[in-house]
Amino acid sequence: MEFVSSSPLRFGLTAEALRHPHPSLKLNPLIANAFYLRGIIESWGRGTLRMMELTTSSGLPEPEFESASHSFTVRFRPSRYVAPTRVEMDNSPLQQEILQVLGSGGPRSQSEIRALLDSEPARRTVQVNLATLRSMGLVDMQGVGRGIRWHLAKKSL
Repeated sequence: MEFVSSSPLRFGLTAEALRHPHPSLKLNPLIANAFYLRGIIESWGRGTLRMMELTTSSGLPEPEFESASHSFTVRFRPSRYVAPTRVEMDNSPLQQEILQVLGSGGPRSQSEIRALLDSEPARRTVQVNLATLRSMGLVDMQGVGRGIRWHLAKKSL
């Protein structure tokens, strides 16, 4: 997940400086003060530090800060793939397990997927569930015949 501001960092701040205690320089002090008085922000100059504390304490990687000449980006990267439990319909436990297997490695053959599943379903069951996940746009395949490899679809990443 990433958040992009269409304006660059101001007042000489750098993306690296945001990882350490830094002065809080308000671009619009009236709006900033209104947010503070309403309790929307807890203190000045702690937002990026607080994000780092919360992600680390949750076992997630720290956010990435990227400063460009015309924008500023904060990016949160997951530490692992989390399969969706609901798309347009509920995913079955087997479908969730298939998504987890595909999320933990690169493209895999149907037999490799089946071997990594805890539930040891029949070959045809895996085939039907892969087709269902493909129709939902969650997985895709490349290759032909015995060379077919299944992978997470780009939009589900």
